[in-house]
Amino acid sequence: MAQEARTAVPVLAEHGAERRRLPWYLELWVRLLREKPLGTVGLLIVVGLVLTAVFADGIARSGPNDTDLANARARPSWQHPFGTDQLGRDLFSRVVYGARVSMYVGLGAVALGVTMAVVLGTVSAYVGGLLDMVLQRIVDAWLSIPTLVFLLAMVSVLKPSLGTVIFSLALLMTFSNSRVIRASVLAIMAMPYVEAARALGAGHLRVVLRHILPNVVAPIIVIATLGLGSAILAEAALSFLGFGVPPPAPAWGGMLSGSARQYIYLAPWLGIFPGLAIALAVFGFNMLGDALRDLLDPRLRRGH
Repeated sequence: MAQEARTAVPVLAEHGAERRRLPWYLELWVRLLREKPLGTVGLLIVVGLVLTAVFADGIARSGPNDTDLANARARPSWQHPFGTDQLGRDLFSRVVYGARVSMYVGLGAVALGVTMAVVLGTVSAYVGGLLDMVLQRIVDAWLSIPTLVFLLAMVSVLKPSLGTVIFSLALLMTFSNSRVIRASVLAIMAMPYVEAARALGAGHLRVVLRHILPNVVAPIIVIATLGLGSAILAEAALSFLGFGVPPPAPAWGGMLSGSARQYIYLAPWLGIFPGLAIALAVFGFNMLGDALRDLLDPRLRRGH
């Protein structure tokens, strides 16, 4: 009896530990904070960027387009921490509101692009055969087009606007990321539990929704996180070239163009602060995406 009681204690403790185990998504963030310092820095930058975009009205000292010609190209001061531009607009306020524009573009393009990539990659892998071959040849042809050339062509044909930029970036992400989703779905389809579900008579939709897509969440998270940084950088490049979000919207890339280039020697702050905002945002998303990839990909985990 005493021996049975002693052996039952570890078993109960083990079952208690299993009950106290965190959900996978909470465990992921705990591991990120514990194992990936650069990823944690990226997470803090991303959270700060999101909060800045959400509470831009309370953070900014004035409207992004409020002009004061008497203080045009004023140096950074307590009243204007980032200085003013050629129209006397407060550069700090414009950079803060520019975070909202960047988040609109980044989140919109990633949400739409990743969704279409998941649909395209899953259908191509699951159906297979002739449809898979045709879709992959279309993807090959699409990927042969240079990214910047495609984006410039899209915004030239369509009217330059926030929606046009989001749709163009989403379309670009769809074809480039569908290959990753397709490869992940093919790997999951070879698993025994998928074959067992089919043998038990599960329909195609049930197999895809219950057994395949939940196991493709990891690459989707990585693609979305890395795609946000790429989308923000692409939007900045388009705005710099004059094909992005039309003025007077406070886009970071647009701030680097025009007056920033014209007055770069007289007022270098016109290019420094928008450029730092772009660099910080892209750095944050890339560091977070790299850390999540290391944590979610078993082949890249250290010590396993």
